[in-house]
Amino acid sequence: MVLLLLAPIVATRHARADDGAEARARDAYDRGSSAYKAGDFERAANEFAAADGLAPSPVTLRAALDAAMLADDAVLGAELLDRAGRALQEAQARGPTASESELAGVAATARGRFAHRTGRIVVRCSSGVLCLATVDGKPVEPSRARIVSPGVHTVTLQTAGRAEPRLVEVPTDQVVEVVAPTPTPTPTPTATATPTPGSGGLSPAWFATAAVATGVALGLGVWSGVDTLNQHAAFDDAGCLARSASSCSTLGSSGQSAQLRTNVLFVATGVLAVTTAAIGVFATRWHAPAAASVGVDAHGGHLSLGATF
Repeated sequence: MVLLLLAPIVATRHARADDGAEARARDAYDRGSSAYKAGDFERAANEFAAADGLAPSPVTLRAALDAAMLADDAVLGAELLDRAGRALQEAQARGPTASESELAGVAATARGRFAHRTGRIVVRCSSGVLCLATVDGKPVEPSRARIVSPGVHTVTLQTAGRAEPRLVEVPTDQVVEVVAPTPTPTPTPTATATPTPGSGGLSPAWFATAAVATGVALGLGVWSGVDTLNQHAAFDDAGCLARSASSCSTLGSSGQSAQLRTNVLFVATGVLAVTTAAIGVFATRWHAPAAASVGVDAHGGHLSLGATF
């Protein structure tokens, strides 16, 4: 392989670029020439590639391919071959120059040297979503293939400020596509209706029912108490405190049962009264002021119960 360092030709081709790019390209080419002479072919290949990127030239590109083969850099060589393919296709349409024909010969040699030694990664953003990406820490342009060596590579995708690294295995001569995830939309806060007073709780009918039950229990307790007193009076009238008789035993047993029944009824009345009050104060949905009253009348062995709401 022969490297032709033809600075005048390079300068002529660089004249197509702006003055700043031309100056940077000339500097890169000079650094590449120095590295090539020093035997640092990897650096030379990169400097020549940079010079060709700033001011495309078949001479510079041929020098970059030659140095890449000496450095055995398959990844850079494949990138340079892509450039050479585009340049030679344009040259073929109008007729190649001598330098372009020489480039075609070096490119054919490099194509055989670097065949089956690389793969490609293409990062794609979701439709309508802006994403950023890096491959092995180097930025890549979405939808543009990045040439890599076969094996595992780290692809970092960033959408909506969130970075997501992935390990991607790239087979030889294969193109692996990595699609950036669609960012999850941030949920919009929704207003929560605040219950207004009176919109929840039990119906007043429950309070009324509990009040009636309490009144019934109270009435039964009063009736049972009156009955107990009557049986105790009958026990005294029979003189059972002073003597024992079979009738006294019956009266005593009946009186004790009445007393127990009365106690149970009054305890139940107390429980119901507390429950009714709790329902009325804490659990009832009052739409309008309401009142409940229960009346009990026990007289002469008769019981009457009245309730209003």
